[in-house]
Amino acid sequence: MKLRTMSLEKEPENRRENDLREGKIPREDDDPAVVERKLITYLETTYPMLIKLDQEGRLFTVDAEGTIPEIERETSAYFSKERL
Repeated sequence: MKLRTMSLEKEPENRRENDLREGKIPREDDDPAVVERKLITYLETTYPMLIKLDQEGRLFTVDAEGTIPEIERETSAYFSKERL
């Protein structure tokens, strides 16, 4: 299965039509209205929750630029500590 990424700035407006013409089955997520709705949901619900958790010191972030073993070590070390 070939995966592709989607850039909101660089995708052609007629992507769904291009996919249909090429015999691809367009995903519902490729519809600009669906993407917009998901972004609004993120901004209204997820993002405020992340800010609150960060302010409370309960948000753990991972630098995903490292190797898998580095990320695993960082994550394991964090979760092996006692939590209050």
